[in-house]
Amino acid sequence: MTGQFPAHHRIHGHLATPELNARRDMPDFLDPKVVMLPRLLKEAGYATAAVGKWHLGSGPGAPLPQAYGFDFVRTLVSNDPSWAELARQPYFWARCTPLIVDETLRFIEQNRQRPFYANVWTTLPHATLHPADEDMQPYRQFGPGANAPYRGAREIYYGSVSHLDREL
Repeated sequence: MTGQFPAHHRIHGHLATPELNARRDMPDFLDPKVVMLPRLLKEAGYATAAVGKWHLGSGPGAPLPQAYGFDFVRTLVSNDPSWAELARQPYFWARCTPLIVDETLRFIEQNRQRPFYANVWTTLPHATLHPADEDMQPYRQFGPGANAPYRGAREIYYGSVSHLDREL
C-alpha cells in the first residue's frame, strides 16, 4: 500500500507483539504518515475499505486502519474492535472468509455509484486450517488413507483453498 518495500520502513516480517518486534528491530506499527494508496484514493474522491486481516500494527498505541485512509473498516489483527468477540469463537479464524467477503460486498453495494477501493485480506490459507468435510471431499486421495484417524496436510490445505476460491 506504500509502493515501497517493507524493509524501507524497518518491517522485515509480520508486525507482532512489542517484544517480538523489538527483538527483530521493527516498529510496532507502520507509520500512518507514510504516503499510502488508500489515502491518495480517498483524497481523490474514492470510498475506501479495509476488510480482513490487517497486520500493520495492533498493539498499544497502534493507529486504527482509518488513520491510513480507510473509510470503512472491519479488520482482524488491528485495534479495530468490530470482530473482537467473534474472533474468540472456535474455528473463527479458519472459517471467517464468508464474513470477510460479505462485509466487502456490503461496502461495494453501498458505494457502487462512486469510485471505490477495497483492500481485502482473508485469513486463508495461512490461518489455522479447519475446512468443512465437504471442502475436503474432492481431495480424499491426498489423505493418509481411509483407516487413519486424521486428515492429511494436503487434503486440509487443498480443501481450505477451494473454500477460499468458492467464496471469492
